[in-house]
Amino acid sequence: MPWLGLAPVREIHLDAAWAPLAFDGPARSLIHALKFRGALGLAHVLAGQLAERAPPDLLTSPAQLVAVPAHPGRARRRGFDTALLLTRALASRTGLPVARVLVREGTSGPGQRGAGRAERLAGERLGISARGAVHGRFVLVDDVWTTGATLRACAAALRMAGTDEVSAVAYARVLDRPGAHGTIAVSATTRERSARMRIDVKGLNVPVSDELRSQIERRFATIAKQVSETATLDVILAEERNPAIKAAHKAEGNLHVKGVTLNAKAQALEMRTAVGEVAEELQRQLTRRHEKVRGHRKVGTPTIRTAAAVDALPGE
Repeated sequence: MPWLGLAPVREIHLDAAWAPLAFDGPARSLIHALKFRGALGLAHVLAGQLAERAPPDLLTSPAQLVAVPAHPGRARRRGFDTALLLTRALASRTGLPVARVLVREGTSGPGQRGAGRAERLAGERLGISARGAVHGRFVLVDDVWTTGATLRACAAALRMAGTDEVSAVAYARVLDRPGAHGTIAVSATTRERSARMRIDVKGLNVPVSDELRSQIERRFATIAKQVSETATLDVILAEERNPAIKAAHKAEGNLHVKGVTLNAKAQALEMRTAVGEVAEELQRQLTRRHEKVRGHRKVGTPTIRTAAAVDALPGE
């Protein structure tokens, strides 16, 4: 995993902000398994790594841990609050108390999910506030630190409520701009040029050459531009061994965007054709989600946002 070191980063309203890992590779996979596949036990794995690697004095008494509040609608749909799970697990590792002092309004606005980078950095659309007066030293906890807008909004709410020391920890940080520890969180040539979606290709009983990987990345380049940097695409390739079956090449795509997994399967005479059909079906599903989101906006109903509908992350 890309290790970011022990040095915390200063952010507006925050005395220190730290994440041990870049949001890429195994770190991304662990977070996605926790958030989107219900592997809740991973919260303790992530918390253990945070507690073990934290800079000196960051996770020590008398600090109180505060979960970055998720948008209420998202937490309802998912059935749990990822940041709160991680915060409680971190509390069990460090012995620090959990303070439920922040709330997030469940307005008809979409929150940070689906917001463009400029909107995220502006810190609008959040509706975060503190419950009454607060005092002491607080450490905000979240799974992913994206632009820092949500962390800054939480810190600002705590400072307005009376505290004078706020830090933050996250398991992984999205490094999508120059100067963020000198790296960019990308893993494929296509994404370096245009988008940041991670594409993992697995051959069950067929070899996956570099040329085939490149073909698949090019085939899904359009989709990659329509989803956020937290999205991942798993492409699974297989070949039918029964000689009686002419359409022997099989492909499956699982596109993991915020809160949802889109799936498409195809079987064809050639692998390239099967992959193309999967890409086309996933594109159709994304288009339908775009249209659904636009329809919700028109009638003024609360919008169920997905990373497939827009060009940005989650909700930190």
